[in-house]
Amino acid sequence: MHLTGEGAKDYLEKLDNYENEAQRQLKEKLLKSNKSLISFLLRPADQVFSANGGSIQYNASDSQITRIKTEVSDVSEGLNIKDFLRKRVFKKYVADPNGLIMVDIDRDGMLQTSFYGTEQVYWYARRGNQVEAIIFEPFKSEDQNDDRQFFRVIDDKSDNIYAKNGDSIELLEDEMLPNYFGFVPAQVVGDIYDLNKPIFVSFLDEVLEDAKDRLHDVNTHLVHKLAHGYAKYWSYPENCTTCGGTGELKRNCADGDEQTTETYACYTCNGSGTKTRKDASDMMLLPIPREGENKLDPPAGYVNPSIEIWKQYKEDIKEIGDYMYECLWGSYFSRDPQAEKTATETFVNSQIKNARRKDLSKNFGRLHKFILDCYGKIALSSPSYESSVSYGTKYNDESPEVLLKTIIDATDKQISSAIIGDLQMKYYQAEYANDPIELTKRLKMLKTDPFPDLTAQEVRELGITGEELLMKIYHSQWALTLDNAKIMLMDVSELTDDLRQYVQQKQLSNELQ
Repeated sequence: MHLTGEGAKDYLEKLDNYENEAQRQLKEKLLKSNKSLISFLLRPADQVFSANGGSIQYNASDSQITRIKTEVSDVSEGLNIKDFLRKRVFKKYVADPNGLIMVDIDRDGMLQTSFYGTEQVYWYARRGNQVEAIIFEPFKSEDQNDDRQFFRVIDDKSDNIYAKNGDSIELLEDEMLPNYFGFVPAQVVGDIYDLNKPIFVSFLDEVLEDAKDRLHDVNTHLVHKLAHGYAKYWSYPENCTTCGGTGELKRNCADGDEQTTETYACYTCNGSGTKTRKDASDMMLLPIPREGENKLDPPAGYVNPSIEIWKQYKEDIKEIGDYMYECLWGSYFSRDPQAEKTATETFVNSQIKNARRKDLSKNFGRLHKFILDCYGKIALSSPSYESSVSYGTKYNDESPEVLLKTIIDATDKQISSAIIGDLQMKYYQAEYANDPIELTKRLKMLKTDPFPDLTAQEVRELGITGEELLMKIYHSQWALTLDNAKIMLMDVSELTDDLRQYVQQKQLSNELQ
């Protein structure tokens, strides 16, 4: 409900003794779920799939690796393994941690990876996250005259279909398939175990109670804003211009040959005799003061809604969202990007958040390995095949601007060149986090610079001469001569040789002059 918004309307039931039926119906019409908040809370988890570092070891020969890579380039709907986990599984992991990832083989021998939610599974047995046997929910035949229920049952030896008719159960021998994996190719996606029940709980489990409170607060605020958020106009009554203040109108009517006059209520003021109107800013009419009573001057104005209540609603909603973020990630959330923080404070805050993300990285690295191993076993016809997968844990939380300032400060203070080199690497990774091609180009060019943390003048002052000095001096000129294709197709050593040849041509040209 909180992740997708589905079911929020049913959850917001009438609060007995606190709201009437009209208010409940209005709340349903204005319904706003927690979907946007939960999306924001989960945003730091995006970097689980884009963090730097990590590795995938196929543990196979080059030709075998090529075959495996071809197979896993499309594990589901044209997605590779990491994209499938990011786009199809992550939200399922949050909403349905006891669901399964399963690699299936169809009758044509084609592999397909799917997520099965708990509502699709009748029963399964597991050891840890590995499923040892599974029975799927029953399905019906396409033949409408066939009343039997059919169950798909998988264990480590076979993949069978059973038909249930009343109390009798029959194995359909024509549908029997061997299990080519030798194990049930399915794993439970969850990794946070409930201490009180034999199940996995959601990544959001710790903040679900607060999410329910916020859902009520947000929708109560919406109702209040619509019902009481308008300034209300008031004035002393004025005579209705249609009836002149009498509240009555007359019309002629015929009674046979005799003409008579009929009196009826004024259609403009409904018989009140005063000007009225009915819209979102209803007018409040005050009785005209009697003799001796104070008369307000001016004789009309506005009654504004309570700003204090409005602000308190908004403050409560904001605070509970910030609290949920801090509870989920163990780190504070600041809305002011310019707020000054000490280096220690920033480091500690980032490390706590990264600890949670490392757990996510470990879990999705496990799922990645499981899928890769299943495809590798079939592609290589090797039941013993196993890969090694670890997701990166270098998360780019700092902005490029902050990292650039850090590099400048470190250079001014003559910090170790190794540290400055690491900071430069982090800067490029942050600056081009959403442009992997440009990041690859920048990192290659950085590695071809013989002294990336020094200027040409500083290199000269160190007493470095010859080709190394010239490679530093001409590095920026050489870089301008390269096109994108050349940078992408050549590795770092080839690019370095190209720089060296450029320097040698420069030297020869200078000698000829």
